Amino acid sequence: MITTFKQANSRFLKETEFSIRSENGRCPLIIEPADIQNGMLLSDFLAENKDNVNAATHEYGAVLLRGFTTPSENEFEKGMMILRPNQLMDRYFLSEKGRTLVEGTRNVFYTNKFIKTGGTFDFGGFHSENYYTVDVPGFITFFCLKPSAFGGETGLIDMEMVYRDLPDLMKKKLESKTFLTGTKSISAVAERYAISEEKVKAYCNKFGIEFERGKDGNEHILIFKPVVCIHPKSSKPVLICNLSREIPQLDTELRKLFKADYSTIKWLLHRFIWRYPAIITSLRFNNVFAKFMGCLKQDNDLKVKLSNDSNENRKISEVFSYDDIKILSKVMRKHFLSFTWKKGDVLLVDNMRMAHAGMPGLGPRTIRTIISDPYSMIFSQHDKGIQLPRRSDINAIVATRIETGNSL
Repeated sequence: MITTFKQANSRFLKETEFSIRSENGRCPLIIEPADIQNGMLLSDFLAENKDNVNAATHEYGAVLLRGFTTPSENEFEKGMMILRPNQLMDRYFLSEKGRTLVEGTRNVFYTNKFIKTGGTFDFGGFHSENYYTVDVPGFITFFCLKPSAFGGETGLIDMEMVYRDLPDLMKKKLESKTFLTGTKSISAVAERYAISEEKVKAYCNKFGIEFERGKDGNEHILIFKPVVCIHPKSSKPVLICNLSREIPQLDTELRKLFKADYSTIKWLLHRFIWRYPAIITSLRFNNVFAKFMGCLKQDNDLKVKLSNDSNENRKISEVFSYDDIKILSKVMRKHFLSFTWKKGDVLLVDNMRMAHAGMPGLGPRTIRTIISDPYSMIFSQHDKGIQLPRRSDINAIVATRIETGNSL
C-alpha cells in the first residue's frame, strides 16, 4: 500500500468531501503538502516523489494532488514532464475537433476548445479516453483552473470492479470478439493529413488498420477493438469502452440511479430539462442564454457512423439487452465516485482502469488535460475479444508516424 510521500501527507476522501454518494472510499488517494501554509510547487513535489506517485496511481486508480502551487498550465506541464518523462502525447490519430493544444504549451490539451464538457445540463458520457482512435493513453491527468459554480465534477468509475461484478454470460459475450468502434473515409483521412488516398491505404497496410469499400461506394478505414483488456500492471480484466455513447439507454438508466443525488432545489432546472429533454435542444441554439448560463454543451458530430450494414453486429450495443443495460448501470453506479473540484487540483487517472465523465453543473469551468503513456490499440475483426494492450513508444504512435512522414 503506497501512502508515504516526502514533504506531503496522504489520506482518503472524508465523508463530507464526496460530492455524490459513493461506496468507494479508497479512491482517489489525496496527497497534500505537509506544510499547507507555505505550500509547495507541484513540480518540486513530483521531483521528490514521482516513483511513489506513479505506483499509487496504479494501486488506487486515481490520485488527487491538492494544495500544491500550480499557478499555470506551464507549471502543470512541467510537473507532468517530471512524473512521466518522455511519455507525454502531443497528438493522436484522428483527434476530435476541439481537442487542441493550449497556446504556449507542448502537451497540455483543452478538454475541448469548442464543446463544453462538465458543468452542463447533460448527464452521462462515461468513457475511457480515446476509445475511437488507435493511439490510447495509459494515463490522463486533469488540472482545474476554475471549478463550476456548483457541480461539474469529473466523475470516475472503476471499470476493473465493474467487469468483476458483471454476470458471467455478459462477460462471455464481451470477450467473444473485437468490436467496431467506428469508421472514417479514406478521403477524409487523406484531407485531414494532407496526403494522397494511396498513401493513407499504404499506412493502413503498414500499421495493420483494416479498410474496405462501404455501401456509399467509398473506401473506409475500420477500427476494431476489444472492449475487455488485461490491465498491463494488475493483469486483471478491465472493461474499456465509451459506454455512454455506444450503449443506448445507458445514461437514462444511470440518471434514474443518481436521482436522489440531484434532489435539492439547486438542481431544479436540471431535473426539469432531464424530464423534458427536447427543451435542451432548442436552448442550445440560443447563444445569449448559453453564454449567460455558461452550462450548455453544444451538439457535435464526433460519433462515427457505420459505412456498411454488414458490420452492424460488430457494435457493442448488440451485446446488451435492456435488462443487461439495467444490470450494467447498477454496477457502474456502485463503483462510481467523485469529489468537488478546487482551483489548482491535479487529478491523475489510470485510463486503462477508470472511465470518466464531466458531471452536470452550472457556470463556466476550466479544466486542462495531459495524456501520456501511449498504447497501440490496433486490432483485427478476427482477433479475440480480450487482449493485453501493446505499449507504444511515444514517437511510434500512428499520428506521429503519419504527420512526420517517415514511416513509408
